[in-house]
This record gives sequence, structure tokens and C-alpha cells, in this order.
Amino acid sequence: MLILKEGSTCPYASRCPYISEGLNLSCQGTNPNRKGEFVCMYVDETGTFVQDGNYRTGLDVTGSMKILHG
Repeated sequence: MLILKEGSTCPYASRCPYISEGLNLSCQGTNPNRKGEFVCMYVDETGTFVQDGNYRTGLDVTGSMKILHG
């Protein structure tokens, strides 16, 4: 788990497989103007990506948003 403080950005964003650039989606972990902490469960403190992540939506401002499947 990677915890980003308010205003800090993810150092692994350029190689993150969970940011869907083809769909113009981004991650709030890359937003330097973000207000509040962001928690990323898709990467650990060493920069290793987990295998069970999903795509990241720019609407998730905390990193804790859950996607519900109907």
C-alpha cells in the first residue's frame, strides 16, 4: 500500500498498469492539487504492482472507491 499525502504525487504513475490512458482516465494519485490523502492498494512502497488491481478512475479522490458490479 502506498499512502500519498495531500499535494504529493505518485512516483510510479508513468508505469502504472491501472491507469487507462487509452480511455483518457487518470488517477487522483497523480494530481498535485489533490486535497487530502490518497491510498493506493495497487502498488507497494517498493514500486511493485499487485496482480489483482482494477483500472483506476479519476473520480476516486481517496483511492478507496469500490466498483460495484450489477
